[in-house]
Amino acid sequence: MLAALPRVLAVVRADDTQVARALGALGCEVRVCHDADTGMAASLTCAIDHVRGAPGWLIALGDMPYVEAATIAALSQAIGDGARIAVPVFQGRRGNPVAFSAYHLPLLLALDGDQGARSIVNSHAVCEVTVDDGGILRDIDTPDDL
Repeated sequence: MLAALPRVLAVVRADDTQVARALGALGCEVRVCHDADTGMAASLTCAIDHVRGAPGWLIALGDMPYVEAATIAALSQAIGDGARIAVPVFQGRRGNPVAFSAYHLPLLLALDGDQGARSIVNSHAVCEVTVDDGGILRDIDTPDDL
């Protein structure tokens, strides 16, 4: 993300001091979410509230490190070109990260629980951005996934 965006905000749990230090050393702005245990929405709203004046947000997941910088740039460009939501598509399958324009700020700030922004994506028009990046489908949940 740092290779493709002018600003990257990473949200971490209060007890993730090592992760916070590592991300900060790489150049990320780091924000602690004290309510992270209540679900994914808490981390999202923590971040978006912190940078609410931005023209949009690209919501990436920490367990998806294989997404290419070109994909990040393409999603950001789609929002810059007027899309309200941009999702990457690889071989016909939607993946992550997802980008949102400021149009969706009220809905993003109203998120609750562990569904993240999926409900917004599923109920609004989406710009699908075709990418040659299998990393949008690959997440790391166990050491074997590496």
